[in-house]
Amino acid sequence: MFYKKPTKQLVFFVVVFLILVLILYITIIKENKGFEEKILSLQEAIDIEVYFENLENRVLEIIGESKDINCAVYSIKSDKIRTKLRDKNALVLTNKDYEESQEGKKQKRGLMHNKFCVLEKKDGSLEVITGSFNFQPKDEKNNILLIKDRELAEIYQSYFNHIYKKVFLNISESFFRGPYLTQNFVVCFPKSKTCFEILQKMFEKSEKTRCAMFAFTTDPGLKNRDSVVVDKSMAHLFPPGDFSGIFVYPKNEKMHHKFCLFELGQEEREENKHNKYFILTGSANISKNAFFFNMENMVLFRSQAMFNRFLEEFENLKAS
Repeated sequence: MFYKKPTKQLVFFVVVFLILVLILYITIIKENKGFEEKILSLQEAIDIEVYFENLENRVLEIIGESKDINCAVYSIKSDKIRTKLRDKNALVLTNKDYEESQEGKKQKRGLMHNKFCVLEKKDGSLEVITGSFNFQPKDEKNNILLIKDRELAEIYQSYFNHIYKKVFLNISESFFRGPYLTQNFVVCFPKSKTCFEILQKMFEKSEKTRCAMFAFTTDPGLKNRDSVVVDKSMAHLFPPGDFSGIFVYPKNEKMHHKFCLFELGQEEREENKHNKYFILTGSANISKNAFFFNMENMVLFRSQAMFNRFLEEFENLKAS
């Protein structure tokens, strides 16, 4: 067989192709770096409330003050909340609806695990509630975050519209992943590597991280200086390794929180004029199922006041 010398035209196309690949690679690197810088320069979120107790009544109050309500919640076991939502003509999507509306077939993998509502108030303003709380009569150890921010609420509403249509029209939700960036928030709807990479980046940038997670089964970058509280029923699934900062919540009530507190290191504090305290919460555990199979939501923001509230709850869990 004789060697056939490449034509000039072939060489030209190969060179052009390699240049385009290089340009694309550089663009992606710049975009990723730019997004990372935007995360670290988030403005402090102000109009936020967090609740750790009496959650059923608090949800009832929030719903009662709203005129238009759309909720995506894994389950609703509270008769009071179910009745209130019905009285308000709310659109509600639960995991049972999601599984059984796919032409009578259940999902092979993944859950509709969200826990959020988008609420239009009587004055026309928009709010979001999210966190770890499924709508049930007992609190367990959970949190509800009430965020009064129209831009964030509109992102959640778009996501709700999308998954609601998916249930009844069998539309793929794969493209609605995020992350979505506002002036004060980063919101992500997993099933994507990008959402998990944000979590890894926050672990990397933080001098100290504290997480309270019902399930913590995959390692996003734990360090010896980090602390994690997990529910005792899930402690045996904690990622193996030399990490020693795990605390098991010992009481019989379920520790169902899903939040992480990130405290930036000295280098990051010098580069960023805003405060160093980040909070991540929502419906997602730190697990492969949460980030790659389930339908979830998570929101990242910075607020020293909220950080202190969550930190107090974390220390109480740790000391139990």
